[in-house]
Amino acid sequence: MGLFALGVCLLLFCDIHVGIGNLTLYVELSRGGWLDNWYRIAPSMVWVFYIPGQVLVTLSGLLRLDGGLVRIGERFPS
Repeated sequence: MGLFALGVCLLLFCDIHVGIGNLTLYVELSRGGWLDNWYRIAPSMVWVFYIPGQVLVTLSGLLRLDGGLVRIGERFPS
């Protein structure tokens, strides 16, 4: 559950940076301000958060409760 929660948080941060990257469509930013600097690095930060977030969400679905990995085609006990 912890990997999934961390992955979702990283995806949330990714979405925030997508929004910041599109901010100039709605707001004019002053040159040299902190928001302008954040706007400039936002496209790179999207990938910094997106890729690890996707990996953690995927791994959370592959881990069994006993800590082992689920093998492809393996079924959980019912």
